[in-house]
Amino acid sequence: MLKKYLFSFLILISFVHSANTVEYNQSQTFVQNYKNALNFFKEKDYNKAYILLNQLFQIKNNDININFYLGRSAYETTRYDESIRAYERFLFEQPDNNPVKLEMAKAFFMNKTYKESKKLLTEVKKDTQIPETILLTVNYYLKLIEEKENKHFVNGAFIIGLNYDSNINSRSKYDTYNDVYVSSFNVYLNGLENTVENEKAWYNQEIALINYQYKIDDKKKIKQNFLLFNKDSFNSLYNKTDVSLISYMPALNIQHTQNLSVDYALYTDLLWYGGKKTLKTIALYPQLSYKYDSQNKISASVKVQNKFFQQEENKEQDSIYSEVSTTHNHIFNKQFSLRSNLTVMKEKKKKGDKLGVDYIGKKASLSLNYRYNPTLIFSPNISYSISEYDDLKNHNNTELQKNKLLKVALSSSFIYSPKVILQGNIDYSKQNSNDITREYDKHTFTLSIIRTF
Repeated sequence: MLKKYLFSFLILISFVHSANTVEYNQSQTFVQNYKNALNFFKEKDYNKAYILLNQLFQIKNNDININFYLGRSAYETTRYDESIRAYERFLFEQPDNNPVKLEMAKAFFMNKTYKESKKLLTEVKKDTQIPETILLTVNYYLKLIEEKENKHFVNGAFIIGLNYDSNINSRSKYDTYNDVYVSSFNVYLNGLENTVENEKAWYNQEIALINYQYKIDDKKKIKQNFLLFNKDSFNSLYNKTDVSLISYMPALNIQHTQNLSVDYALYTDLLWYGGKKTLKTIALYPQLSYKYDSQNKISASVKVQNKFFQQEENKEQDSIYSEVSTTHNHIFNKQFSLRSNLTVMKEKKKKGDKLGVDYIGKKASLSLNYRYNPTLIFSPNISYSISEYDDLKNHNNTELQKNKLLKVALSSSFIYSPKVILQGNIDYSKQNSNDITREYDKHTFTLSIIRTF
């Protein structure tokens, strides 16, 4: 009998030891898998982290650490419903954890459940002890929700400025034109004096930009952009060079993909020059914007524009203007960005014998944007353009006129407040030509106050 009890006791000890060994091995495996999941998460391999964490959750579903990282991994792999449920389990254990409330609000936002997202964000914002970084994130998402819920948006700017032009008539640097061919009389004139004065003038200029958007849905918007421009000389002698412009551009914006947006736009404007109604235009103006990645954005546009001159004596200048333009914006870092542009232009008169209308042009420009500090920005720019005329010959009638224009500029902006910007711009232009009557140089200076809204 004693042997029988001893044998049973040994079997019981062996069973308990085996059970403890299995439990110990399972515990070791659990811990190792948890460490592996965290390593995958830190390495941003969120899909592998999610798979492991989901397995661990099946074993221990009330562990707040597992639920937190499962929620984060589910969020990063666009499993927003699962992310929300994981954060709900976490907040059941710690209902006052604001950082997790913020993560849950972000998941609600991505799931387009804006009401619940806004509720959580508002709760987090009420905590006066939250760090500044979290507060900035909360305000950012509250603004996004407002934009999602709102259908109407209006923004723009009012600009007042002072402008100086050293050569308002783009007068040639040559005082005498030798061997000038006058086509209307079919004669040559030798030693013709340039009687155009090298006029310079100061101007005041005012600009109003108003942009209105109506959101149809998350992928479609109606845009309406308005521009009012006025530039008047302080000296009444130069009122002939005063300029006023009104323009209007309606567009249907469609977000075709996450990175590709197209404005199917029309464009019209009306220009007054020297106080006279001078030019009216109507155009098709589609514009494409493609965000290649976080640092590169490519834009392209096509414009086909009808020009209608308003004064009877200028009707022969009515024309069709067309251009194709591409722009590349590259962000190097928080301080530097670069913008390059290529444009090809063509203009063709509709009828008549007016010379100097038909031409083909090409333009290239490069702009650097340097943020010296949070409030001061410098922007140097250089551009080069070529215009080749189809019907206008040079002054001695030997070849078609060809102009080359080089322009360098420097702009600086001081952000005085979130809605007030002080801006200065100085530029120098020099045009060379195979027609000396079209060669000139000039410089301009502009100082502006910009009030955004």
